Amino acid sequence: MSVKIGCAVWSLMEPNYKAPYENAIRKVAKAGFEGIELMVNDAQEMEDYWTRNQGVACGFKVRVDTIVCISKHGRWSGGSG
Repeated sequence: MSVKIGCAVWSLMEPNYKAPYENAIRKVAKAGFEGIELMVNDAQEMEDYWTRNQGVACGFKVRVDTIVCISKHGRWSGGSG
């Protein structure tokens, strides 16, 4: 078993915590982290940004470990039905 060190993308997004995330992902990879926690602000962003850019973090040689769904209402459910 091995341990990989990751970083949350939002920690490098201030003051704008919305897509596009490539600059923050690039910083995470450049700092030497092996994994990344990505974020989604709402279902629309998931469809508009992440669905089209599924491999965005892979291009920077970091593994997507988690996608966090954030909502100003405290909950978000993705998908339909």
